[in-house]
Amino acid sequence: MGQLIGTLVIIAWMFVASFVVLFILNLIMPLRVSEDEELEGMDIHECGMLAYPEFGPASQASDPYQDSDSTSSTTRSSRVSSPAAAG
Repeated sequence: MGQLIGTLVIIAWMFVASFVVLFILNLIMPLRVSEDEELEGMDIHECGMLAYPEFGPASQASDPYQDSDSTSSTTRSSRVSSPAAAG
């Protein structure tokens, strides 16, 4: 019976201690992202790009070798050299 009481006391203490630490941490640095960031996806806000571009908007998934700068016309075909050009 003593072990059961000890176990329940430890569980209660860890619950209270964890709650206090997480509550203070949440006041200092929020533990959740904003709703806008959650809806847009954390890959865009954390990394600045889509993690899975094939499932994203068609404009970003159309050509993975195209520069993100819309004024640039460099595509994959102009970046890849042919074997004849190398020799």
